[in-house]
Amino acid sequence: MKKTIYIIAGQFKNDYMDKYVTGAMRKANELDYDTVTFSMSRYYRTKTNCEKDIYKLIDFSKCDGVILNAESFYELKNLAATVEQRIILSGKPYTVIGASAYTDNYFHYPYFDDMVTMVNHLIEEHGCRKIYCLGDVPDSQSSRIEGFKAAMKAHNLPCPQSYLLYGGFWIDCAERLAKDIAREIIEKPDAVMCINDQIANALVRAFYRNGISVPEDVLVAGLDGHPCAFNYELPITTVMIDGEHLGKTAMNRLHEMMGNEIDLVPIKKNRVKAGASCGCGARKSRHIRSRIEEANEYENYTMYYRNSEIQEKLYHINDYSELPIILDNLTYLVPNMSTFSVSLLRGQNQAECLFHSSWSNGDSTVKFDYRDILPPNGNMDSQVRNTHVVPISFNEKFYGYITAGYHQPNVYNEFLQKFIRDISIALDIYERHSGINAVSLPELKPERATTKAYPGMKHIDEDHDDMPENDSHTIYALKNGTLAKVNFDNILYFEAYEKKVNVVLKSGAYEVRNTLSELEEMMQTKNYMRVSKSILLNIDKVAAIKPETDRTVVAVLANKQEVRVSRRYAKEFKDRMKF
Repeated sequence: MKKTIYIIAGQFKNDYMDKYVTGAMRKANELDYDTVTFSMSRYYRTKTNCEKDIYKLIDFSKCDGVILNAESFYELKNLAATVEQRIILSGKPYTVIGASAYTDNYFHYPYFDDMVTMVNHLIEEHGCRKIYCLGDVPDSQSSRIEGFKAAMKAHNLPCPQSYLLYGGFWIDCAERLAKDIAREIIEKPDAVMCINDQIANALVRAFYRNGISVPEDVLVAGLDGHPCAFNYELPITTVMIDGEHLGKTAMNRLHEMMGNEIDLVPIKKNRVKAGASCGCGARKSRHIRSRIEEANEYENYTMYYRNSEIQEKLYHINDYSELPIILDNLTYLVPNMSTFSVSLLRGQNQAECLFHSSWSNGDSTVKFDYRDILPPNGNMDSQVRNTHVVPISFNEKFYGYITAGYHQPNVYNEFLQKFIRDISIALDIYERHSGINAVSLPELKPERATTKAYPGMKHIDEDHDDMPENDSHTIYALKNGTLAKVNFDNILYFEAYEKKVNVVLKSGAYEVRNTLSELEEMMQTKNYMRVSKSILLNIDKVAAIKPETDRTVVAVLANKQEVRVSRRYAKEFKDRMKF
């Protein structure tokens, strides 16, 4: 009987972190495990707050081990903690990609090495001597900042504090730096090393708007190998992250925890992907044929989807019996997918499979225990090694889930995302006309099981439920795998960036498991306010205000750090400060 590994993820964003999961899948398949991945479906801009109900379907007794990709729970870190507690209480061995307060078996990517590689490239290949580092927050003990300083020191180059241009994790700092260099407020460097590709991409554009040419006047480089680095206007020089290595390492460790011998997972050498932003991309650019082929394949699937009239067909179903016929003729719209099924929840742990791509049109629907994920005859393709389970939900209603089966390691793509969205909307429309009701699942809470102590696993109390309760003046924050209680009065500001929210103090930065919106609601009775898309500021820590010519405002904090207030919030900020 095949063993199965459950992989729990939040959302996929088509970046290097998606490879954490494909790497875990690939290693699992090599070790003769099948995988089942549970995740939300990423269209979080619509009203889909109940997508997290997908994790309520998971019965950990059905698997042999678990990998939790905590880094992918970008705005739902409390949810990741709750899922992790359920894993612990199930007694299953598990590993974590990202931070964990409950186990030592967690893995982070070594950004220090990537930063050293990139700075070495600027110095050794281009002769740069004066290099600024843009991004991050002061005293955060960031491995990227430490890597930058180490590389500069290794080449006996100066690296004063003035070269560390802290600006958080969002692109606002790029616009500020470009203006300051154009106005000669800051001396022009040989190069700017950005802590990620998003900031680097924004800086190139900001330089252009302010009359500074890249790479003729200033070289720019980034990190992470994010898709935005490979734009057609001016590709960014970056370091390609071996994301699969982290997933393979987590799977290898899990295999070892289950009592097996393991082989070391080789890591690819950090590879600089040269782009035009440093001047050497022309001779190392990617072959134009592969770029055209990728673009053509994407255009073809986009055309197939548009011409399929899927929305017209799905949005006008009059009965569930019509759904299998429609879906059977449309599964070609999703590339690389081997099998596909649609199951709706029917209450009392039951689901009804309305469609499975391996069934013939004459097959009737089947009811089964949803904790089995697939009906008894749902595994007819023995070559399917990896299954992805994604919720069908819309308008705050959870109807069921789809499964996508793959022969090779794969995660859902943009076309499967569209497919799920259209099915979700179609079911919501049908529900309004027919009166069917979405099933309400019980709250997602840890459930006690007979547990086994695996190496590195920390104890969790019998009465422990969710995160520890905070009092009205503190919040729990995470640093180096340890939870610390932080007093609201000591906080300078909260800053959101992609997958995490940092709380910034004079003593450094910590990670919190709340979204910025949740924190803003928590702070309604305190002297905090939103000052930009990514920052929630403690007004009591503002020592001075500097108006800017572009109608923004700069708040100077007690520790001399500056935070920019966007135009949207400038008037309210001035009113709060009685300016």
